[in-house]
Amino acid sequence: MHALDTLFARVIGRLLLNLILVTTVLLGFYHFRTGTNSLLAGLSEDRVRRAAEALSDELTQAPRNEWPQLLGRHSQRHQAAFHLLNVRGQSLIGDSFRPPVVVRTFLKKSLPPATESSVRRHLGRQFRTLQLTPSQLDSLETIWLTSLHQFRSSPAPQSVVNQYTARLLAILTPDQRKQFGQLPAHQFVPRINQPTNPIDQLRQADRDGNGELNPTELTELLSHRESTKSLPSSALPIVRPEVHTLASKQTRWVWAAMEIPVRSQGVSPTFSEWDVADLRLNPDGEGHLATLLIASDPADRSFSSEPWPWVTILLLVLGLSTLFWVPLIKNITQPLAKVTKLTEQIAEGRFENRLGLEPRDEISRLAHAVDQMAGRLEGFVGGQRRFLGDVAHELCAPLARLQVALGILEQHTEPHHQNQIENLQEEVAQMAVLVDELLLFSRTGTQNTLELIRVNLSDCIQQTLKREAPGLEHDLQIPQDCAVLASPDRLARAFANLARNAQQHAVEGGPLCVCAQRKGDAVEVRVRDHGPGVPEDCLPQLFDPFYRPEPSRSRDTGGTGLGLAITKSAVEACGGEVQCRNHPEGGLEFRLRLPAAD
Repeated sequence: MHALDTLFARVIGRLLLNLILVTTVLLGFYHFRTGTNSLLAGLSEDRVRRAAEALSDELTQAPRNEWPQLLGRHSQRHQAAFHLLNVRGQSLIGDSFRPPVVVRTFLKKSLPPATESSVRRHLGRQFRTLQLTPSQLDSLETIWLTSLHQFRSSPAPQSVVNQYTARLLAILTPDQRKQFGQLPAHQFVPRINQPTNPIDQLRQADRDGNGELNPTELTELLSHRESTKSLPSSALPIVRPEVHTLASKQTRWVWAAMEIPVRSQGVSPTFSEWDVADLRLNPDGEGHLATLLIASDPADRSFSSEPWPWVTILLLVLGLSTLFWVPLIKNITQPLAKVTKLTEQIAEGRFENRLGLEPRDEISRLAHAVDQMAGRLEGFVGGQRRFLGDVAHELCAPLARLQVALGILEQHTEPHHQNQIENLQEEVAQMAVLVDELLLFSRTGTQNTLELIRVNLSDCIQQTLKREAPGLEHDLQIPQDCAVLASPDRLARAFANLARNAQQHAVEGGPLCVCAQRKGDAVEVRVRDHGPGVPEDCLPQLFDPFYRPEPSRSRDTGGTGLGLAITKSAVEACGGEVQCRNHPEGGLEFRLRLPAAD
């Protein structure tokens, strides 16, 4: 046998191939990433999108001074950091958050380019004499918008103006500060673009001064008036943001960015030019957009820690590993099952079956060795039967002559020697019975020479009991139409030995009970006596030739020890099987299973 054909080599080879396959799958998933932007992370994107929809609804209907509380509540709920940015990537809630460089680069590539807002254009015109740089304009725009919102909501506007002036001077150069001191105050102080007095609003709308508003003036007034009515959430714009994700080695966080509506005319409680100046107008003209940036830690229970990608990987690895190992396991277990079945048949005394496997590996070599053992045992048992048959056949003629000689001697002997002659005749008769049983045992079990025909089971058993055990009480429970395929002579011989065994050992316990029942394609016959039974450890050897349960038994009490062996051989010659057990209610029970006739 070649070394590569051994079972050990096959197992090691499969194991190495399986490890290579698992490594390839894991490397493939690592290469294509399994973050929220992976095809396997659709559920993570859904979670991010649903959270963005809920936050957008609340931001749209809440004043801007409540936005920090809303973002904090959603961050705590989802265990992730929620940030809201304007078109230039600056925080909309006045905190000091500034995205990392890699995230800012990612936002520029993923989101539409930032356009110059109306605030920036306004500031550029107002401070054109200062010649501000682009970075100064960015800082000034942030300071302006923050101070504007504080000015509108603060009960002390002058303190807000002082803070605004101090922050503005901090970003200017010394020369710019000198020029700034020459500018009029109304040019740089934050202002609310709309009058708060309704009378002043009506006067400004009445352009012709006639004290009445015509349809044109009324339309213009309503278009510039702030809406204070909050509509239900069903009237809010539908959010279907495109989720952009980033998982970079330069930051331990997983980032998700999308644009969401935060202001909508007719829905938001405040809506003015300054209120949406730092927001992007939605391309469809409905509402204004801000950038929602979510940072989640992959180690925590967050948007990026969905188990489904890893479940998919695990199922794929298990499936491929199963495809690798099932054929090998099948090639191992199937021959072992066949070897087990054959050894069970050998233990029952059936040596004619073979496996016929080629000796390629350890299991097939074991099967080949079992085949050889079965052949050797079949030869030994067959030789034993032939030897017993030959010996019995050779003893028949001398025994017959001896019986004739004893008969002649009995006629010419003196009366006081008759007792010795009768003892000799009895011994010779017992030897003749033993020789007959030996011949019978050697001839049974040859199924290939028998013709199995349909035998009525009830008639066969009744005739056998009447002939072999006429005085034995019996109870038959066999259907009249119950028939089996068997040799009538062998079947009758099997039941005759069972009847003689019950008559010899259990005649005083009760009747011999015989019942039959159809089970599938076979008929099960149960023969039970009411004797003392046999020890449990003797049951497996009860059908062995010349075996007696008690070694002290003689031929007078235990027979020759061939009766049950002949029964087993006769039943097996008919294609059936026989077993015995001690009945729970007492007595010995034999179960014969024979092929049904129809």
